[in-house]
Amino acid sequence: MAEGKPTTVLQKAKRLPVLTLGIIGINVIVYLAIFRDVNPGLPDYSPAHIYGLIPSHLRVGKMLTSNFVHAGLGHLIVNMAMLYIFGRDVERAMGKLEYALFYIGACFASSILHAAMVLAALPLYYANQPVVGASGAVAGVVAIYAVRYHRKVF
Repeated sequence: MAEGKPTTVLQKAKRLPVLTLGIIGINVIVYLAIFRDVNPGLPDYSPAHIYGLIPSHLRVGKMLTSNFVHAGLGHLIVNMAMLYIFGRDVERAMGKLEYALFYIGACFASSILHAAMVLAALPLYYANQPVVGASGAVAGVVAIYAVRYHRKVF
């Protein structure tokens, strides 16, 4: 058998990317729960306004919740596909605890960076527009993948 390949069920279970699949599951559940009762006639009460990050009103809670709300099905699918593709190997390389802490840190870092860029470089209008999605946190996972597996051949 090839070296490094799991041979027992327990070894295979340990290699399962539980956190990556869990994060994807949470995002899908949040999407299904939030977009079930959306009323398009009330834009100020949209999920993006309720749970999204508004750069001019930074709140710690919204820095996290905004990373689990998506603007549409395509947005969700692309983010979760990228997370699945790259997150599996990153989770195995880092370990579950480190990966969980890194992902949460990437959520906060991407929120702070987005707010800083909007407030520093864009007109005031954009400072009051909510942002949602896991794109920043997923970009952090892709960056770790790029550093760790830069020589990997597909």
